[in-house]
Amino acid sequence: MQEDPKTQRSTSPSRDPAFDLLPSFPFPQELPPSLAALPALASLQAGHNQLAELPPGLGARQQPGLAVLAAPANRLAGLPPGLSEAAALTRLDVSGNALEVLPGFIMPGMK
Repeated sequence: MQEDPKTQRSTSPSRDPAFDLLPSFPFPQELPPSLAALPALASLQAGHNQLAELPPGLGARQQPGLAVLAAPANRLAGLPPGLSEAAALTRLDVSGNALEVLPGFIMPGMK
């Protein structure tokens, strides 16, 4: 690691020092409800966003192709009831949340 004299920050060959100069943005903490109305949604990656909930209609009949929902490391205490209607859902990652009980629709073959 070497010291960059212009920014007085340490740099490494694997990290671009320009990223150190980007401003920090707050986490969104919620997803827009309109997300649940996207019929072609097949995969949603929403990890590490401090989300307290997912849109209520997510995974319902409006999204027949939703196969992957990854929302790890948030603040979720529950999952939207529409996920029980997500017939194509094969991968669900809600690790690192405040869930106490997994819903009954979680099937043994689901990853």
